[in-house]
Amino acid sequence: MNRSTVLRFSFLMSIGVALFGRAWTRATPAAFVLTSADLHAGHSIASAQVYSGMGCDGRNQSPQLSWTGAPKNTKSFAITMYDPDAPTGSGWWHWVVFNIPADVTSLPTGAGSSSKHLLPPGAALGSTDFGTPGYGGPCPPQGDEPHHYIVTVYALDDSLSIPFAELGFETSRAGGPGGQNVNKVESRVTLVFPLATSPSLDEPRRERLRERLASRISKAGLLRVSSQRHRTQAQNREAAVERFVELLREALAEDPERRPTRPTRASRRRRVEGKRARSRVKELRGRIRDD
Repeated sequence: MNRSTVLRFSFLMSIGVALFGRAWTRATPAAFVLTSADLHAGHSIASAQVYSGMGCDGRNQSPQLSWTGAPKNTKSFAITMYDPDAPTGSGWWHWVVFNIPADVTSLPTGAGSSSKHLLPPGAALGSTDFGTPGYGGPCPPQGDEPHHYIVTVYALDDSLSIPFAELGFETSRAGGPGGQNVNKVESRVTLVFPLATSPSLDEPRRERLRERLASRISKAGLLRVSSQRHRTQAQNREAAVERFVELLREALAEDPERRPTRPTRASRRRRVEGKRARSRVKELRGRIRDD
Protein backbone atom coordinates (compact mmCIF):
# COMPACT_ATOMS: atom_id res chain seq x y z
CA MET A 1 0.00 0.00 0.00
CA ASN A 2 1.36 3.41 -0.94
CA ARG A 3 2.36 5.92 1.68
CA SER A 4 0.32 9.05 1.14
CA THR A 5 1.38 12.49 2.39
CA VAL A 6 -0.61 15.69 2.05
CA LEU A 7 0.63 19.15 2.91
CA ARG A 8 -1.43 21.80 4.61
CA PHE A 9 0.16 25.20 5.13
CA SER A 10 -0.50 27.09 8.29
CA PHE A 11 -0.14 30.74 7.22
CA LEU A 12 0.30 31.76 10.75
CA MET A 13 2.73 34.49 11.60
CA SER A 14 2.45 36.78 14.58
CA ILE A 15 4.78 38.75 16.78
CA GLY A 16 6.24 36.75 19.63
CA VAL A 17 3.73 33.91 19.57
CA ALA A 18 2.82 31.20 17.10
CA LEU A 19 -0.69 29.82 16.98
CA PHE A 20 -1.84 26.74 15.14
CA GLY A 21 -4.81 27.77 13.03
CA ARG A 22 -6.92 24.66 13.66
CA ALA A 23 -7.09 25.22 17.39
CA TRP A 24 -7.30 28.98 17.83
CA THR A 25 -9.04 31.86 16.11
CA ARG A 26 -6.78 34.71 17.11
CA ALA A 27 -6.32 37.19 14.27
CA THR A 28 -2.99 37.31 12.43
CA PRO A 29 -1.66 39.91 10.00
CA ALA A 30 -3.07 39.14 6.55
CA ALA A 31 -0.08 40.80 4.86
CA PHE A 32 2.35 38.22 6.26
CA VAL A 33 2.45 35.52 3.56
CA LEU A 34 4.37 32.24 3.26
CA THR A 35 5.06 30.60 -0.14
CA SER A 36 7.13 27.68 -1.36
CA ALA A 37 8.50 26.50 -4.70
CA ASP A 38 8.57 22.91 -3.41
CA LEU A 39 5.33 22.61 -1.44
CA HIS A 40 1.77 23.17 -2.62
CA ALA A 41 -1.09 23.25 -0.13
CA GLY A 42 -3.46 20.31 -0.46
CA HIS A 43 -1.16 18.32 -2.77
CA SER A 44 1.10 15.33 -2.18
CA ILE A 45 4.63 16.11 -1.07
CA ALA A 46 7.31 15.42 -3.69
CA SER A 47 9.80 12.61 -3.11
CA ALA A 48 12.57 15.20 -2.74
CA GLN A 49 11.09 16.23 0.63
CA VAL A 50 10.24 12.69 1.83
CA TYR A 51 12.45 11.00 4.43
CA SER A 52 15.23 8.64 3.38
CA GLY A 53 15.05 5.58 5.64
CA MET A 54 12.51 3.68 7.76
CA GLY A 55 11.08 2.19 4.56
CA CYS A 56 10.88 5.52 2.70
CA ASP A 57 13.15 6.28 -0.27
CA GLY A 58 12.92 10.08 -0.59
CA ARG A 59 15.84 12.54 -0.78
CA ASN A 60 15.09 14.18 2.59
CA GLN A 61 15.56 17.75 1.40
CA SER A 62 13.92 20.54 3.37
CA PRO A 63 11.58 22.64 1.18
CA GLN A 64 12.30 26.07 -0.20
CA LEU A 65 10.39 28.75 1.71
CA SER A 66 9.82 32.46 1.17
CA TRP A 67 7.87 34.97 3.24
CA THR A 68 6.88 38.59 2.85
CA GLY A 69 5.17 41.28 4.90
CA ALA A 70 6.78 40.64 8.29
CA PRO A 71 5.94 43.22 10.99
CA LYS A 72 8.39 46.11 11.20
CA ASN A 73 9.60 45.31 14.72
CA THR A 74 10.53 41.70 13.89
CA LYS A 75 13.87 40.77 15.46
CA SER A 76 14.19 37.21 14.16
CA PHE A 77 12.32 34.32 12.53
CA ALA A 78 11.78 30.69 13.45
CA ILE A 79 10.37 27.85 11.35
CA THR A 80 8.73 24.56 12.27
CA MET A 81 7.23 21.66 10.35
CA TYR A 82 4.79 19.51 12.31
CA ASP A 83 2.69 16.41 11.62
CA PRO A 84 -0.41 16.36 13.88
CA ASP A 85 -1.51 12.98 12.46
CA ALA A 86 1.51 10.94 13.55
CA PRO A 87 0.37 7.98 15.70
CA THR A 88 2.39 9.05 18.73
CA GLY A 89 -0.35 10.78 20.69
CA SER A 90 1.53 14.08 20.44
CA GLY A 91 2.28 14.43 16.72
CA TRP A 92 5.76 14.62 15.20
CA TRP A 93 8.15 17.55 14.79
CA HIS A 94 10.00 17.25 11.46
CA TRP A 95 11.93 20.50 11.33
CA VAL A 96 12.92 23.31 13.70
CA VAL A 97 14.98 26.38 12.72
CA PHE A 98 15.50 29.43 14.94
CA ASN A 99 17.54 32.64 15.20
CA ILE A 100 16.96 33.44 11.51
CA PRO A 101 17.99 37.12 11.10
CA ALA A 102 15.21 39.63 10.54
CA ASP A 103 16.57 40.69 7.13
CA VAL A 104 16.27 37.13 5.75
CA THR A 105 13.08 36.41 3.77
CA SER A 106 13.71 32.94 2.35
CA LEU A 107 15.49 29.62 2.79
CA PRO A 108 16.71 27.54 -0.16
CA THR A 109 15.89 23.89 -0.74
CA GLY A 110 18.06 21.71 1.47
CA ALA A 111 18.76 24.37 4.11
CA GLY A 112 17.61 21.88 6.75
CA SER A 113 20.76 19.79 6.28
CA SER A 114 23.45 20.44 8.87
CA SER A 115 26.17 19.38 6.41
CA LYS A 116 25.28 21.73 3.55
CA HIS A 117 25.68 24.96 5.55
CA LEU A 118 22.88 26.73 3.67
CA LEU A 119 21.40 28.55 6.67
CA PRO A 120 22.09 32.28 7.05
CA PRO A 121 24.75 33.28 9.63
CA GLY A 122 23.41 33.03 13.17
CA ALA A 123 20.53 30.67 12.35
CA ALA A 124 20.50 27.26 14.01
CA LEU A 125 18.78 23.90 13.60
CA GLY A 126 16.85 22.50 16.55
CA SER A 127 16.38 18.86 17.43
CA THR A 128 13.33 17.10 16.03
CA ASP A 129 11.45 13.96 17.02
CA PHE A 130 14.00 12.00 14.98
CA GLY A 131 16.37 12.79 17.86
CA THR A 132 18.86 14.90 15.91
CA PRO A 133 19.05 18.50 14.63
CA GLY A 134 18.06 19.09 11.03
CA TYR A 135 15.22 18.33 8.67
CA GLY A 136 13.57 14.91 8.70
CA GLY A 137 11.00 14.46 5.98
CA PRO A 138 7.59 12.78 6.06
CA CYS A 139 7.48 8.99 6.35
CA PRO A 140 4.11 7.91 7.76
CA PRO A 141 3.46 4.26 8.67
CA GLN A 142 2.27 1.89 5.96
CA GLY A 143 -1.50 1.87 5.64
CA ASP A 144 -2.11 5.20 7.40
CA GLU A 145 -4.60 7.72 6.12
CA PRO A 146 -2.96 10.77 4.49
CA HIS A 147 -1.01 12.87 6.99
CA HIS A 148 -1.09 16.67 7.06
CA TYR A 149 2.05 18.76 7.58
CA ILE A 150 1.90 22.23 9.09
CA VAL A 151 4.74 24.56 8.08
CA THR A 152 4.85 27.67 10.25
CA VAL A 153 7.05 30.76 10.12
CA TYR A 154 7.22 32.73 13.37
CA ALA A 155 8.05 36.44 13.32
CA LEU A 156 9.51 37.20 16.74
CA ASP A 157 9.81 40.59 18.38
CA ASP A 158 12.59 39.44 20.69
CA SER A 159 15.88 37.66 20.04
CA LEU A 160 15.17 35.03 22.68
CA SER A 161 14.89 31.59 21.07
CA ILE A 162 14.38 28.34 22.95
CA PRO A 163 14.99 25.13 20.96
CA PHE A 164 12.30 22.47 21.21
CA ALA A 165 14.99 20.12 22.46
CA GLU A 166 14.91 22.03 25.78
CA LEU A 167 11.21 21.34 26.27
CA GLY A 168 9.99 18.17 27.92
CA PHE A 169 6.45 16.84 27.85
CA GLU A 170 4.60 14.70 30.39
CA THR A 171 1.19 13.11 29.90
CA SER A 172 -1.53 12.17 32.37
CA ARG A 173 -5.25 11.46 32.58
CA ALA A 174 -7.35 14.57 32.07
CA GLY A 175 -10.56 15.58 33.77
CA GLY A 176 -11.83 17.81 30.96
CA PRO A 177 -12.94 17.18 27.35
CA GLY A 178 -9.98 14.90 26.72
CA GLY A 179 -10.32 12.99 29.99
CA GLN A 180 -10.47 9.35 30.89
CA ASN A 181 -14.24 9.19 30.51
CA VAL A 182 -13.97 10.19 26.85
CA ASN A 183 -11.04 8.48 25.18
CA LYS A 184 -9.36 6.36 27.88
CA VAL A 185 -5.92 7.84 27.11
CA GLU A 186 -3.59 10.26 28.85
CA SER A 187 -4.60 13.38 26.94
CA ARG A 188 -3.44 15.95 29.51
CA VAL A 189 -0.03 17.35 28.52
CA THR A 190 2.38 19.23 30.80
CA LEU A 191 5.24 21.14 29.22
CA VAL A 192 8.38 21.14 31.39
CA PHE A 193 11.07 23.79 30.85
CA PRO A 194 14.35 23.72 32.86
CA LEU A 195 14.38 27.43 33.65
CA ALA A 196 17.20 27.14 36.20
CA THR A 197 19.63 25.52 33.76
CA SER A 198 18.48 26.57 30.29
CA PRO A 199 21.42 27.85 28.20
CA SER A 200 19.00 29.96 26.14
CA LEU A 201 18.40 32.43 28.99
CA ASP A 202 20.80 35.10 30.17
CA GLU A 203 20.84 35.82 33.90
CA PRO A 204 18.71 39.02 33.82
CA ARG A 205 15.93 37.19 31.97
CA ARG A 206 16.25 34.13 34.19
CA GLU A 207 15.85 36.24 37.32
CA ARG A 208 12.92 38.15 35.84
CA LEU A 209 11.14 34.89 35.02
CA ARG A 210 11.87 33.51 38.49
CA GLU A 211 10.32 36.59 40.04
CA ARG A 212 7.24 36.85 37.84
CA LEU A 213 6.46 33.15 37.41
CA ALA A 214 7.40 31.99 40.90
CA SER A 215 4.12 30.15 41.47
CA ARG A 216 4.74 27.95 38.43
CA ILE A 217 8.38 27.07 39.16
CA SER A 218 9.32 24.04 41.26
CA LYS A 219 12.14 23.90 43.81
CA ALA A 220 14.19 22.12 41.15
CA GLY A 221 13.85 25.15 38.86
CA LEU A 222 11.36 23.57 36.44
CA LEU A 223 8.65 25.70 34.86
CA ARG A 224 5.48 23.67 34.16
CA VAL A 225 2.61 24.58 31.85
CA SER A 226 -0.32 22.18 31.41
CA SER A 227 -3.25 21.84 29.02
CA GLN A 228 -6.21 19.46 29.12
CA ARG A 229 -8.87 21.42 27.27
CA HIS A 230 -8.65 19.34 24.07
CA ARG A 231 -9.41 15.70 23.32
CA THR A 232 -6.00 14.70 21.97
CA GLN A 233 -2.42 14.87 23.19
CA ALA A 234 -1.38 16.61 19.98
CA GLN A 235 -3.83 19.47 20.49
CA ASN A 236 -2.97 19.81 24.18
CA ARG A 237 0.73 19.81 23.38
CA GLU A 238 0.20 22.67 20.93
CA ALA A 239 -1.90 24.52 23.51
CA ALA A 240 0.78 24.06 26.20
CA VAL A 241 3.48 25.38 23.86
CA GLU A 242 1.35 28.39 22.94
CA ARG A 243 0.63 29.16 26.60
CA PHE A 244 4.33 28.75 27.45
CA VAL A 245 5.27 31.33 24.80
CA GLU A 246 2.59 33.72 26.06
CA LEU A 247 3.79 33.40 29.66
CA LEU A 248 7.38 34.16 28.69
CA ARG A 249 6.37 37.08 26.52
CA GLU A 250 4.23 38.61 29.28
CA ALA A 251 6.83 38.02 32.00
CA LEU A 252 9.68 39.50 29.97
CA ALA A 253 7.72 42.53 28.78
CA GLU A 254 9.02 45.83 30.09
CA ASP A 255 6.74 47.67 32.51
CA PRO A 256 5.33 50.86 30.98
CA GLU A 257 6.88 54.02 32.33
CA ARG A 258 4.67 55.65 34.92
CA ARG A 259 4.46 59.41 34.67
CA PRO A 260 3.64 61.41 37.79
CA THR A 261 0.34 63.27 37.56
CA ARG A 262 -1.25 66.02 39.64
CA PRO A 263 -4.60 65.20 41.27
CA THR A 264 -7.57 67.12 39.90
CA ARG A 265 -9.74 69.42 41.99
CA ALA A 266 -12.59 66.91 41.86
CA SER A 267 -10.37 64.02 43.03
CA ARG A 268 -9.10 66.11 45.95
CA ARG A 269 -12.68 66.95 46.94
CA ARG A 270 -13.70 63.28 46.81
CA ARG A 271 -10.72 62.34 48.93
CA VAL A 272 -11.62 64.91 51.61
CA GLU A 273 -15.28 63.84 51.62
CA GLY A 274 -14.26 60.20 51.96
CA LYS A 275 -12.01 60.95 54.94
CA ARG A 276 -14.83 62.88 56.65
CA ALA A 277 -17.27 60.01 56.12
CA ARG A 278 -14.82 57.48 57.58
CA SER A 279 -14.18 59.80 60.52
CA ARG A 280 -17.92 60.00 61.34
CA VAL A 281 -18.16 56.18 61.25
CA LYS A 282 -15.27 55.90 63.72
CA GLU A 283 -16.90 58.44 66.06
CA LEU A 284 -20.15 56.48 66.12
CA ARG A 285 -18.28 53.27 66.93
CA GLY A 286 -16.99 54.81 70.16
CA ARG A 287 -20.32 56.01 71.56
CA ILE A 288 -22.02 53.75 74.08
CA ARG A 289 -25.40 54.68 75.49
CA ASP A 290 -26.49 53.67 79.00
CA ASP A 291 -30.24 53.29 79.22
